[in-house]
Amino acid sequence: MTPILETKDLTMQFGGLTAVDNINFKVNPGEIVALIGPNGAGKTTFFNCITGKESFQGRIMVSDIKISLMEQEQSFSNLNKTFDEYLKDKENKLEERKNKLEERIGSPENYEDEDEFNSLMDEYNLLLADSSFDTEQIRTKKILDELGMTQDFLDQKIKSLSGGQKTKLRLAECLSKKANFYLLDEPTNNLDLPTREWLENYLNKNVESLMVISHDRYFLNRVVDKVLELENQQIREWSYPFVKYLEKKKDYIEVLERKYKDAKKKQKQLLESAEEKRRWAAKNGSPKLKRLADRLERDAKQ
Repeated sequence: MTPILETKDLTMQFGGLTAVDNINFKVNPGEIVALIGPNGAGKTTFFNCITGKESFQGRIMVSDIKISLMEQEQSFSNLNKTFDEYLKDKENKLEERKNKLEERIGSPENYEDEDEFNSLMDEYNLLLADSSFDTEQIRTKKILDELGMTQDFLDQKIKSLSGGQKTKLRLAECLSKKANFYLLDEPTNNLDLPTREWLENYLNKNVESLMVISHDRYFLNRVVDKVLELENQQIREWSYPFVKYLEKKKDYIEVLERKYKDAKKKQKQLLESAEEKRRWAAKNGSPKLKRLADRLERDAKQ
């Protein structure tokens, strides 16, 4: 099976720090994936890299697909624009980034380093895969109607809307696009129960492949069949539904804790034995026992 998304030795920066370092994973067609991790781990940065909006080192490769990204809540909530103005502004920014990448691709100096050139071409191809270039106004209006967002709301500045209304706009923009792979960033924030149920049903019926960032465990339990966990600059893959992931993660932590306790116990024994050998060496003037004590201490510190 050909993956729809694959990374090779991917490294990303976030706020001047390394968010992920040389990570490798795949997403296959039909998978509904949760991307989880602590705040600041680089989840949203990763979404921006997938859609060619931020630079990276290594490779992010996609098959012949279209990607639809749900706008991040933080960058959307305080916009002093109507929804239509926001869409037009976003389209202009994407076109500007496309032009800048084309300028870099056309510069001979970028051909000198093969790895850097491959990353640059990945960025460009990912940007072209972003379905934001193909806004579907009729489909957007249909979804907004289903979500109860009338023209009165659309004529207001985004920052004046409620949290739930802003989330509905972000969802409508993302889900209205004809894409093969959807990226949802906190899609249930501030939604009421009927809208959450609408979202779950819509995803089950209309979306084949999806990656979602969410702290909503109930929602993840209902839709996810695989988990990618970002932690300590690495990624761990759990090929289970979210509920099963929680069970497996608990077992995994318990195993790590047992191994840690066993290691500390062994370290204590080695240090005690080293101290005993050192006392004997001093008492008997034995270089051999001293060397043995030194070796035991080194082993204890490994």
